[in-house]
This record gives sequence, C-alpha cells and structure tokens, in this order.
Amino acid sequence: MAMRGECEPEEIATKLAHVADDRGLTEFEVHGMVRDAFRGVHKRHLERLRMKWDLAFEELARSRDSETGEIHVHEIGGENMSKPVKEFSAGSVRAAIWENERGSNGNAFISHTIRVERRYRDNEGEWQSTNGFHKGDLPNVELVVRKAFEFLSMQERDPQEEKDSNSEERK
Repeated sequence: MAMRGECEPEEIATKLAHVADDRGLTEFEVHGMVRDAFRGVHKRHLERLRMKWDLAFEELARSRDSETGEIHVHEIGGENMSKPVKEFSAGSVRAAIWENERGSNGNAFISHTIRVERRYRDNEGEWQSTNGFHKGDLPNVELVVRKAFEFLSMQERDPQEEKDSNSEERK
C-alpha cells in the first residue's frame, strides 16, 4: 500500500494514460514528459545530497577547529592554489572550477578554468581520471557543466546590478 502522497506505479501509469488520451498526446510526447520530470526529480535529489555533504563537511571542519583551536584560512586563486573554488559531481563525472589571477596591460583580473573529468579505478584498483566519456556519462556531464555555469554566472553578477535590484524590491 502506498504511503500518503504516494501512488503505486500502476496507478500512476493509468492516470498518465488517461491524461495523455484526453489531451491527444503521442507515446513519444508522454515519454519525453516523464523523462523531463524524472530529470527534475534527479536534479533536486542531487542538490539535496550536495547540501547534506556541504553541511557535513562544515560540521567536520568546525569540530576539528574546536579541538585544535586553530583557524584555517584557504586562499582561493593565484599561482599557488591547490584546491578548486567549487566542484560539482554526478556519478563518476566531476567538474572543478579553478580561479586564476591574470594580468594584461598592467591590469589584474580573475579568470576561471573548468576541468571536466571522469573518475574510475584501473585494473590495480588505483583511482584514475580521464577526459573521455561514455554515452551513459553524457547526462552527468551536462549536469555538472550546467551547475558550473550557473555558479560562475552568479559569481559574475555586477554589484551595482544587485544594489539596484535590492532597492526595487523595497519599493
């Protein structure tokens, strides 16, 4: 028996078939709608997992800091950077965003590099990386690249634009 708010698969299929018939949808259109719905559910699930991971990592860092009394400062950017600014992963695919300080005509600026890779274990059991992907990896490649783009787009918002939008919200 299904829990409250849940339906049995047969019940969902029957309801979907009736709605498709009522609206004159083809089987192909129904499959596309179901695929898109499950992609949305999958994306929300991955976001919840990422948030749980971030919270667990922060809690671990706080507990280590409180035990030692040390404060950890991580510099982001520059030539000596050893960690990416942000990472997104889905399955075995990972996108890492690296921040680089560059200069041109005496002006310093920040640029970003995105590295997309697939992790796997070799015959000896050692972790390896490759930039070659299988057909089944492509949805995960799309997801991590989209997340990297969204992250960078949010980082590049003009502060004046943000100030203007905040003043409009107050009106």
